[in-house]
Amino acid sequence: MNTNTAYEILRTRRSIRSYQASPAITDEEVRALLVAGMNAPTARNRQPWCFVVIDDRAQLDAFADFHPYAKMVHQAPLGIVVCIDTQKELAPGYGVADCSNASTNILNAAHALGLGSLWIGIYPREERMKWLSEQLGLPAHIVPLSFLAIGHTDVVAPEPRPYAEEKVHRNRW
Repeated sequence: MNTNTAYEILRTRRSIRSYQASPAITDEEVRALLVAGMNAPTARNRQPWCFVVIDDRAQLDAFADFHPYAKMVHQAPLGIVVCIDTQKELAPGYGVADCSNASTNILNAAHALGLGSLWIGIYPREERMKWLSEQLGLPAHIVPLSFLAIGHTDVVAPEPRPYAEEKVHRNRW
């Protein structure tokens, strides 16, 4: 089977939890990540997402201190909070799928750019959503879904996962 670069990106991307302080992530790289997120598929092309880019060290550290599974954000130079605009989603709940697609596109784009990244869960944990909404001054109709930690890394990702036949069912369970 021939593989192309896009397939290899999908096959080899892994969650990275260790980041280097330099080099800095450029504005061009941030824009490329956001463009990838904005090109994710959505229900009826509603595009109910918005993004909060965080590169302020104090804000990143505050998040790392608050979230029980985000200590690695103390090292990350960039965070992108992917949010659901509930006024734009097709119906309640569709924004979760749409913005999850955007989050995944950003993670894959980060890997394609040679950056490490990690999805840190916010939604549906009320205390996390409330805290982050307050910290970022989000309007009531904007719901934070995910916090994506991004940075350069020297971590060697593990080998791609093998095909798992036991996870596949054909035509019925």
